[in-house]
Amino acid sequence: MNDNGAASGRRQDENLGSVPRNPDDSGTSTDGADLIKQQMFAKLDPRNYAIACLDVLGQNRAFSELPQLLTSPSDLRAHLPVLRQTFVTVRTLRMTITGIANQMGNADNERSNDASDEYFHFDLGSFSFADTLVAYVELSTSPAARTAVCSLLQACAFAMQMSMGIHSPLRGGIDLGWASPVEPGSQELYGPGLNRAHYLESRIAEYPRIVVGPSVREFVETGTTTESDPTARSVATALAGLCREMLYIDDDGKLALDYIGRYAAEHCSHAATESGFTGRDAVSRGYSFLLEREKAFADAGDEKLAARYAKTVNYYRSRLSFWGLDGG
Repeated sequence: MNDNGAASGRRQDENLGSVPRNPDDSGTSTDGADLIKQQMFAKLDPRNYAIACLDVLGQNRAFSELPQLLTSPSDLRAHLPVLRQTFVTVRTLRMTITGIANQMGNADNERSNDASDEYFHFDLGSFSFADTLVAYVELSTSPAARTAVCSLLQACAFAMQMSMGIHSPLRGGIDLGWASPVEPGSQELYGPGLNRAHYLESRIAEYPRIVVGPSVREFVETGTTTESDPTARSVATALAGLCREMLYIDDDGKLALDYIGRYAAEHCSHAATESGFTGRDAVSRGYSFLLEREKAFADAGDEKLAARYAKTVNYYRSRLSFWGLDGG
């Protein structure tokens, strides 16, 4: 992922082209603070990414019930179940996303008779902080870039299904932007691309769904007109169709991930975790969970949350038939 930049202060990068360095980074300053800044900036490796920011809802409420400090072994025993549940949720989602994304690349490669490995070889990175999980793929100029973006969408869809199935709903955002590892070789990113994905998650999504920036769809679809090689154009056309099937326009006009739509049902119904928990199981359990939460919030007089969960219930109800389930 890292690239040793050119000493001139500008670097030729295969996916960003010429990346400008700090205009004040001349190397002539004798100020100690400036030198430290220059040395730290030299470690940045900015690249373009597709970034997913996923937040596990309800974790703050769970943590608020825990004491600030542990004062005895009995404290640990009393509160360990809450910590275990929140930890297992985040860790399970991370494993789900990385595992599914890698499987998607292999499966797509096996289904394609005329495309070589170059169209399906990519790396997915991830890191977490508190109850938030970030997953990303690099937007290099390699033929695999669009495959990587579609695989990220597929991985997030399966993660969303699983999170509902284990009663830990997600809210998320996926967008394109540039960022840099915080340190050479680090999985953790920093930059405006991460901010864009986080903005969609924290300000736009509002309830259990994953909002997608329009540039994600545009990036995948441009391959159908920009690729000159017949094989590359064929792969790009297939990926553009896949991307369109995985996205939909929600009632409020936002582009969102259709995580239990027709495509997800056709490809994830029998996909299973290591414990044998299938996509169909997750959708069925998730729907029951949503009905319970909607009723609980309504009974508690929380009209705002009841209305938000009602939207998610309606989304599920409109797609249950794809999974062979009854929403009655």
